[in-house]
Amino acid sequence: MAAFSGHEVDSRGTLRCHKDKHQGKSSKRLLTRTTHLTVGTYNCRSICSEAQLSLLMEETERIKFDVISLCETKRRNPLSCTWKNGAGVFLGSRRENSTSGKVGFIVAPRLVQKIRQVSSPSHRIGVLDLQLDKKIKVSVIQIYALTADKDEADHTDFYDEVRETAAKCRSYYKIISGDFNACVGPKRPYEAFIGPHSLEERNEAGERLASFCETSHFYHGNIRFQKADNRRWTYVSPNGVHKHELDHILCNRKVFTDVAVVPKFQTGSDHSFLRAKFHFNNIKAMLDRMANRRPPHTILDVDAAERLAEMHDFEELDSIDKDYHTLVAAITSIKDACRKKKPNHITSRITEETRQLLEKRRNLKRTTHSHLEMTLLNRVCRERVAKDHEAFTRKRLMEAAESRTSIKLTARSIAEYRQVIPCLKDSEGRKVTSRLGTEAATNRVLRTAVSLPHDHSAQ
Repeated sequence: MAAFSGHEVDSRGTLRCHKDKHQGKSSKRLLTRTTHLTVGTYNCRSICSEAQLSLLMEETERIKFDVISLCETKRRNPLSCTWKNGAGVFLGSRRENSTSGKVGFIVAPRLVQKIRQVSSPSHRIGVLDLQLDKKIKVSVIQIYALTADKDEADHTDFYDEVRETAAKCRSYYKIISGDFNACVGPKRPYEAFIGPHSLEERNEAGERLASFCETSHFYHGNIRFQKADNRRWTYVSPNGVHKHELDHILCNRKVFTDVAVVPKFQTGSDHSFLRAKFHFNNIKAMLDRMANRRPPHTILDVDAAERLAEMHDFEELDSIDKDYHTLVAAITSIKDACRKKKPNHITSRITEETRQLLEKRRNLKRTTHSHLEMTLLNRVCRERVAKDHEAFTRKRLMEAAESRTSIKLTARSIAEYRQVIPCLKDSEGRKVTSRLGTEAATNRVLRTAVSLPHDHSAQ
C-alpha cells in the first residue's frame, strides 16, 4: 500500500510523519492515539445453554476486545469461570419465575488478573471493577433498561438505581453500557453531553437517557462519531424493516476515541455488537484531581479575630454606601485571615488546651532566664498528654460499650501502632531477620504443609 506524501506506514500499520529534507524542522508525530481499553456491549438474547455460550465465546475470538458486557443472559444459575483460552466469564442468573433479564461480563485473558471485583446490585445492573495499572481504575457498569410498556415510576426508580450504583464506584473512569431501549437522537442546543450525529428522532425513553447524561455528567459515546448506517444501528425489528440505536455506551470522562458497531460479530441475536475504544491520559487525570481537590475544613479563630478587630479602625464615613462597603471589606479580610484547621475530635487524642501548651513550649527559646519556665512546661505537658490519652481511650471504649459494638475492634482501631514479627527461625533453627528471608521461610513452611498427606481416617 502506497504511503501518503510526507508520511510512512510502519510494520504495525501506524501512520507516522517523517522529516522531509526539502522542508524545515519537523519532528516525528504519532497520528493515532493508543487504545488503552476496548469495551463492547451486546444483547445476546440468551446463553442459557452450554452450546450457546460456546458459540458466543467462539465469536469473541474473531474480534478485538478487552471487556464484553452482556444483556439478557437468561441463565438459570450464575457462572464464574475461566474459559479454555484464558478469558474470564462472569454471568448472572435470571430472577425466579422469570425467563428474561440478567447481565454478565467476558474479560479478555490479559485483563483477568487486573479484576478487582465483579458485583451485581440487581438483576438489571452489573459492575466490573478493573485496576489497569497503579493509577488507572475503571468501573464498567452494564445495564438492561426497562421496556417502554413499564410505568413511569419504574423507569425513574431504575435510573435512580443506576445513578446510585455509579456514585458508589470509586474509580476515576466510569463506563455505563447496555441496552437502554432508547432512541436519543442528535443533541439539542442546551445539551453538553450528547453528540451531534444520529439517524433518528428522540423518543420518550431517549428523553430519560439524555436527562440522565446531563444531570449525572456522563458523555454519550455513540453519536459523538459520524458513521455509516451499517456501523450505527444496534437493533433490527422482527420483520427486518426498522432499525434503531437502542444500545449505548456512556462515560464520565471525554476519553472516547471511537464507537461503532461490529457487523461481523453475530450469534443470532436481533441486536448488534457495539464497541467503544478509550484512551486514558494520566497527566490530565492528575490535573483534574488537583483542580477538584477540596480544601481542608477550617473554622474561625475567635481570639485572633478579636485581636485583629481591635487593631482595625471602624470610623464612620460621609457616604453610607462607602461606609457599608468598607465595613464589609474589613470583616471579610478579618474572617479570611483568622481561619484555622478544624480539629479532628474523632482521632485526636490531645485536647486543644494541651496543644496550646505544646505550642508555647515549642516557641519558647532555651536561655538561662527561661530554664525554670521550660522545666515547669515539660512537667505540665507530660502530665496533660498522658491524661488526654487516657481520657480519649476511656471515652471511645465507653461509646463502644454503650452502642454494643465490639470493644476489641474499637481498641484495635484506635491503636497507634501494630506489632510485627521481628524474626523467624528457619528449618535449621537459624534466626532470619530480613523481610525477604522471612517471606521465603514462610513460603517453605506453607508448601510443606500443603504437600503433607491428609489423614482421612481421622476424619
